[in-house]
Amino acid sequence: MAVRNFDGVADAVTFLPGALVGTDLGPGTVALLCKRMSDAEYTSLLTMRDGATPTSANFFEDVKIGVTETANLLNVKQPSGLDRNSTLTLAAADGWAIVVFTKPDGMALGTVHRYLFSTATWTSAVLAENSGDAGVLSTTRIAVGKDEFFNFGAMRLAVDARWTAEMSTAQVQELTANLRTSDWQSNSVGSLALLHQWNQGSVSEPVQDLTGGGANQDAIAGTSVVTDDDPPGWTFDGQAMSNTLTPRFDAVPGFGPF
Repeated sequence: MAVRNFDGVADAVTFLPGALVGTDLGPGTVALLCKRMSDAEYTSLLTMRDGATPTSANFFEDVKIGVTETANLLNVKQPSGLDRNSTLTLAAADGWAIVVFTKPDGMALGTVHRYLFSTATWTSAVLAENSGDAGVLSTTRIAVGKDEFFNFGAMRLAVDARWTAEMSTAQVQELTANLRTSDWQSNSVGSLALLHQWNQGSVSEPVQDLTGGGANQDAIAGTSVVTDDDPPGWTFDGQAMSNTLTPRFDAVPGFGPF
């Protein structure tokens, strides 16, 4: 099959908010099936945000997931707090991994979960500090491969998803039940808000939200298709669904695209 490569220099893809309008990550779950390609710099994996332009001055993050340089710590940032470093690491040498962030409602401790294909093991770690909810999202843009400070991420990506419910540890581990995308669609937590498979044969083929909620690709800079580096044993069998979430359209006027 194929996965998408991000060069860590200028490659990025952004998505419309879709059914995430009117939601926040409290409670919530975000997951990525990814492979870090370099430890040299901070790696931005995925950012969900409100705001007019991608600068630190007006960036209102719902959640940002990345990996620190040198120490290779999985890192999460949300409103009401600075970056929260996990005790879990993700290095380029680890190969393909699934990274999951789960969080209850309100000002609370989130949990980072990591699955390494090389060892077929899950590990979880609760963050040491609380983080808050973003409040209701309106003009959200989902950015893959970069963050608000123009940090990019050298990585490869196979699947990403978000649920509007907090998964238990057992539900997180359901994501690898059969090593296939349909495991994510059928997860017992329900409330799947977006799902992207990155197995397109060409970068000219836009990435669509398989939930039917409309969080579809709206801009792309670079990236490349890699056809010889699929996650070991993974089956890309995600299918288009009918959206079951009802967004609240209480948008903040005056905000433009990412």
